[in-house]
Amino acid sequence: MKRRLRQIARFSAGEIVAIAWQLLDLITVGRLAAVIAGIAMGLLWFSVFTTAKPILRDLIVTVAADKMAGPAIPLVACNGDFAMGREDCDLIYTNSDPLCPNCHWGIVTNSNYLNTLARMTIPYYEQEGLVQNLYFMGYQIWPWVPRSIAFIPMFNADSFHLLGQTNGNDVILNERVLYFEAWNDARSIRETLTHEMIHDQGGYFFNYPEPLPETCIFMGGGIYCKTPISMEKIAEVYEWLENSSVWVEQHTQSATIEVLAAECRMSEENACGAFWLAIGDAARGSLYTELHQIGLGFLYDPLMSVLIRNQSERVRAEKMNRYWQGLDGGAAQRDAIIAKYQAGPWLNYVLPGVLYGQLEQAGTPKLLIFAAGARGMTTNSFPFDDTALMFGPVGRTFLWLMTPKGGTGDQWTTIQQGIPTNGLFTDFAVSAGVYRFSPTIEDWLVDGAPTPARLPSSIERVLAR
Repeated sequence: MKRRLRQIARFSAGEIVAIAWQLLDLITVGRLAAVIAGIAMGLLWFSVFTTAKPILRDLIVTVAADKMAGPAIPLVACNGDFAMGREDCDLIYTNSDPLCPNCHWGIVTNSNYLNTLARMTIPYYEQEGLVQNLYFMGYQIWPWVPRSIAFIPMFNADSFHLLGQTNGNDVILNERVLYFEAWNDARSIRETLTHEMIHDQGGYFFNYPEPLPETCIFMGGGIYCKTPISMEKIAEVYEWLENSSVWVEQHTQSATIEVLAAECRMSEENACGAFWLAIGDAARGSLYTELHQIGLGFLYDPLMSVLIRNQSERVRAEKMNRYWQGLDGGAAQRDAIIAKYQAGPWLNYVLPGVLYGQLEQAGTPKLLIFAAGARGMTTNSFPFDDTALMFGPVGRTFLWLMTPKGGTGDQWTTIQQGIPTNGLFTDFAVSAGVYRFSPTIEDWLVDGAPTPARLPSSIERVLAR
């Protein structure tokens, strides 16, 4: 090397010019064009295409997850009075007549299928770090078991987009999931039940850590504010309610995805299909949000119709689009639902967890034992390790290449700004000198006993496809 450098140093200026001219002779127009095109593509990738990368990522994940989820797995329900000896029933559904609680481990239910599915699911909450089974100051902290689990009918328009809800003790699933062909799917039922029972575990799955606006308190399952109260204070309370809903639902749905991944890896029935169904929903919601952010929202439905929807799904999507558009503030409500249940969990928790090992804070209590027996409390957090393994090395590499660093948590937020919240709490009344914000969805109990909820409303699992 030193010898060659000395030889080059002895070249005269004329010799250097001659060598450079010979090199230019080797560069043809085609080669020069190829070099320029390569540089241009590189610049395009790192500048203009940076915006398109997440869109292409979510589009590919949506299609791949749809294929991985497989076809729907419909269930056949039959009345318990006529179920003995029948083999054509997947589950028994006794309508408004609950089954014997003592025969189902103390859980009031009208479906042994839901009861069994719940008992098989709840232990994963401890295994995955959502909660801990321990004693602290005389109290046992462990996965919360619902008091009742049931299918119930819904008699308003919520029946067409609400899959399930809970008040912290009683989990209900929309009866329509059994009889509506588009929803009758064991994978979706597992996902919904898993989601609702994660809410019941408390922490950030049920509670918003920010305090209520000043002079407002919880009481009797509602929010009360001292009078006199200004319109600014009312707006502040509604903003708190919306922020609370966004916080709780994003934490819960992302945890649902990780639990389904763990169940799949343990070969639980229909769990793999449920996992990929949830991933597809999340990526599809993110795609919807990203297209609308750049003014190309009109492309979403044609893309879905060509890539994943069949004819009946296309017709249903057109019908639901007209429903949301005809509803006062409906478009904004639908955008808020998609941000809470699909785009937000995917961009803010699942992708950072899969790509960078970011933990999700569960907000549930965790006991710390120090030296000399000293103890303290903190909160649980959990990784998305099973979700990462489900994607595999090829899938994770693809996600890494198509996700701008630091670009996962800010792509959905702008669509959230300015969304009205009057669609969530519409019953506004004045009583005894205070303003009360009442939930629009009544709690359901098979025995009719009143139960105070830990939030002023039931938590709802909404489908906005």
